[in-house]
Amino acid sequence: MKSLLSAAVLVATTCGVAPCLAQSILPGQVVFGALAPEDPVDHRDAHYDCHDFVGVAGQSIEIVMRSIDVDAWVALHRGPGCQGEWEDADDDGGFGFRAAHLEATLDQGGTWSFRASSSDSRDVGDYMIGLAVADTPDAARLRADPLTMTVGSEVSGELSPVDANLAPGRYFDCYEVTVAGPVQVMLNVRSADFSPVGHVYRDPSCRRGYFVELDSTSGSGEVDPQEFRASGLLPRAGSYFIAVTSGGLRETGAYSMNITAAPATQP
Repeated sequence: MKSLLSAAVLVATTCGVAPCLAQSILPGQVVFGALAPEDPVDHRDAHYDCHDFVGVAGQSIEIVMRSIDVDAWVALHRGPGCQGEWEDADDDGGFGFRAAHLEATLDQGGTWSFRASSSDSRDVGDYMIGLAVADTPDAARLRADPLTMTVGSEVSGELSPVDANLAPGRYFDCYEVTVAGPVQVMLNVRSADFSPVGHVYRDPSCRRGYFVELDSTSGSGEVDPQEFRASGLLPRAGSYFIAVTSGGLRETGAYSMNITAAPATQP
């Protein structure tokens, strides 16, 4: 985590002759916005919005921005209104598709600000951005850290625009489950609000690397569009990570999931 103890060295930006109009945000809060053609642009020729917050000296913070429409980019400024040079910036450090994740330790109290922007010139579109104090449940939620579940239990959740994107326009939640050895599993995901899909990964991001192949016995748009069932072998002991997502774009709503296991059949 970076400590902001020295003067900024990156290029200054302005909002023309008037100060940037900034929206206030509180730690633990998530806001939704949109980059529009009338928004100011910086030296990268990228539109941006500005958000002000009040920080405390020595406080460690995390900022997460996600978007389906633009390649999220976030920058932190000392002082209000996103004026002058930025202290730090991030493009692809976020969890999920088109996400930015910036971590910093504030070296002074008072008003700080950050800009929500795109890494691509003149991109426009919707986004969400959140601010959290580091090492809190709010920060874990913003990062989309894996939730935990156990074999044989049932969990309930909700896909929403706050969630990370598994692919463009497909929100997802990630769950960690631990097995004691090679097991045959059955995964069942149900939703009355969207067509559910489940994938099993070895990586805690629920994204990197190809997922463990399961045989789908039903799935999104097949036998029952409101239920996804799949079975297969988890070949060794350890943690696996289940991504719950949707079969359609921008689908949201409640779901429930369970996973059952039996010892793997010996050849």
